[in-house]
Amino acid sequence: MSKPRIFADLHHGDLFESYQLTFTDRMGWDVYAPIGMDYYDQNYWVFGRAEGFGDTVAQQYLTPLTTDRDCGDHWERDDWQHPGRTIKYLTLEQLRAMRPEVVLCSLWANEAGYYKLAADIGAKFGIHCGNQGSPNNFSWANFAMLSTTRPELDFKPVSSPLRPDLQMPCAFTTYHQEFDIKNLYTFHYPPEERDTVCTWVQVLRASEVEQARFVRLAGLTPELRWFTHGHDQLNPFWRCNAKDTPEVARMMQACRVGYNCKLWSDGFGHSLYALYSVGKPVISTAGYYWGRTDGQPKLAGELMTEDTVFDVQSHTDAEAVEHIRRLVNDEEYYFARCTAAYNRFKACVNFDEDAARIKAMIEGVLT
Repeated sequence: MSKPRIFADLHHGDLFESYQLTFTDRMGWDVYAPIGMDYYDQNYWVFGRAEGFGDTVAQQYLTPLTTDRDCGDHWERDDWQHPGRTIKYLTLEQLRAMRPEVVLCSLWANEAGYYKLAADIGAKFGIHCGNQGSPNNFSWANFAMLSTTRPELDFKPVSSPLRPDLQMPCAFTTYHQEFDIKNLYTFHYPPEERDTVCTWVQVLRASEVEQARFVRLAGLTPELRWFTHGHDQLNPFWRCNAKDTPEVARMMQACRVGYNCKLWSDGFGHSLYALYSVGKPVISTAGYYWGRTDGQPKLAGELMTEDTVFDVQSHTDAEAVEHIRRLVNDEEYYFARCTAAYNRFKACVNFDEDAARIKAMIEGVLT
């Protein structure tokens, strides 16, 4: 079998990088993203339209840049989020000429358009599901990649060519989105910062309860520095929006305590898996991730054990403050929690095994 070419959505930088790490680096397969508003104008990419944003979202992700390089049968762009990486793009005309073997959709709103696009070029159609509770139409798919829990599936990673008893009408595998644990997200001890509690929850203010908790705990520990990162500039706690993935990794390694509390939605859980991979003791709404509050366990809940997380939902503020101060002042206790977090990551995540399941599934579909 010749190496398949994969055409995939690009709307989340780390998700697309996971495709590159798995498909390109491991398997030698080429991955392409869409470029040009023809996809929107011809109703293949419609994400944002139903939400009332018109073509604003499509413009954000499909508009070419003046620095893009014309390579004849495709375009290329340097990936500023992942230095050293090049992203390959196809215009709609180039896609129809190349006819990649696989069309992979990761935005449920685009599924109808991408399903038609796959049929137009004779490709297999795959669905990537990375958001909790998204209304995917798996009956259209030849295969599915699931990096989130689904109510119809067991919580543990599973793989099957067809499981009617699990209400999956296509081949599928559950897996973890790969990120660089060899060069970037590595266990680094001791951390450079002794007095910081840091969160990478993208929009902390989306939950008034958790924003208030963050501010309250920061006020109860004035000797510590509490920081938020990302787009949600919660002042005076906002420190920066990291310019690229290596900087995110360095900042996570440098911080003393990881904080990840949220009560809304969840995707793969990039921030949580990254924090555990660098060996951080985590403060979190563990009950939410275990599914105790809404009945829906989240994938990242697998990381959370008594030794690897402090659950703010089952403890008082005073107990949280006591725990955080012990992490800062008791080095033996802190090191034990760091190593427990790192070891839990290694026990839960095996990118080699995940990639092998994905490869076997797609090759089986293409045979």
